[in-house]
Amino acid sequence: ELKRIPFIGPCSAVDFPPLKTVWVFDEQTIYFSNGGSIVHFDGNNFDMDCRMNALLEGAITKIWGMDSNNLYAVGGAGTIVHYDGSSWQRIESGTDLPIQDVWGAMNPRTGNYEVLAVASFGPVNPTAKLLLRIQGTAIIQISGEGLPLGLSSIWFVPDKKYYVVGDGVFYTNNPLRVWQADTTHPLLYKSAIRGNTINDIVITGSFGLVSHYNGVDWRHYSGRELPTFTGTYGSVDYQSSLFVAVGWRGDQAIILHGLRQE
Repeated sequence: ELKRIPFIGPCSAVDFPPLKTVWVFDEQTIYFSNGGSIVHFDGNNFDMDCRMNALLEGAITKIWGMDSNNLYAVGGAGTIVHYDGSSWQRIESGTDLPIQDVWGAMNPRTGNYEVLAVASFGPVNPTAKLLLRIQGTAIIQISGEGLPLGLSSIWFVPDKKYYVVGDGVFYTNNPLRVWQADTTHPLLYKSAIRGNTINDIVITGSFGLVSHYNGVDWRHYSGRELPTFTGTYGSVDYQSSLFVAVGWRGDQAIILHGLRQE
């Protein structure tokens, strides 16, 4: 179903601007951002929140949250802002690198959420990189030894497996240790990674790259079941059996939708 998401209020110059990112908890709790403000959809109504605007150094490009009272939004110029259910707070990241992605998950050993983000210029100008641990409203910079300068996305299961993709695919069982390169992947830029478990992961990227890990090996679908093309799948989500990637092909927006067969 095609919907236009309204940003109608004093902090939006355009009623229906291009969207930068979306985060979904359920059908009644969905957050959209146009890069400068947030719209919450409760299943019936859209409510725009302008309060983060004055806190931003760069445009918001990703949202991740534990629940609707604990949201993080990240983006350009090292921007990180946090929502606690009543107000937004800027978190000093200690960097002006664009923050490309943020991901978190419950650590069963500690009972706390572990939240990590990757900062880099991505494939455009790979001159610096940072791995950030977000603890509440504090930031700890991690060296990311073994990672390249071009980074785009992070996904992990705490205390088991951590993945970072960009100019390659890299993994570790502890983000404080050296990252290892997985050299079995095509030499194409990887834009996004998401998964259900450490045995069920997808990666998307340039020239129509789509790869899936089943716990034994990776299968690369572009050039086989799926065509290669001039463009990229820039973002992906994968939950249960549902897979959706979005991006562009030439001057057209594209959506790839799939279901895993049991």
